[in-house]
Amino acid sequence: MSQEKVNRYKEEKANRKAILRKERIKSMVRKIILLVLSVALVGWVGYSAHFTWQNNRPRDMVTVNYDSFTAFLQTVAETEELEWDIEEIPLDDGEDEEEDEENGDGEETEDGEETEDGEETEGDELEEEEDEEEE
Repeated sequence: MSQEKVNRYKEEKANRKAILRKERIKSMVRKIILLVLSVALVGWVGYSAHFTWQNNRPRDMVTVNYDSFTAFLQTVAETEELEWDIEEIPLDDGEDEEEDEENGDGEETEDGEETEDGEETEGDELEEEEDEEEE
């Protein structure tokens, strides 16, 4: 038995540097893992405490007076109602188009082409808009 102990001692002495290096690496890995876990735990506790504190503290109440904005919107709505009165807008029921086709009535465009249903062309619309702007 003593020979076995001597052989074991010689083997440990020969591999002592490698064994110590492995132990140091294991020790460092344990320390790093514990450090990361402790930082995560402290961060989680800090975040939870801050979140709880933010939710429980009193909040300042702010009130906004929308009276002038509401009055402005009402004025705009009234103005639009006056400009676009429903009675002034002609409603097409489709009968006028049939009569125009039967009578051959249609407007001629600047090119001399006659439209089928007497609709205004883009040039006429632009001229009307320019006339309105001049007024």
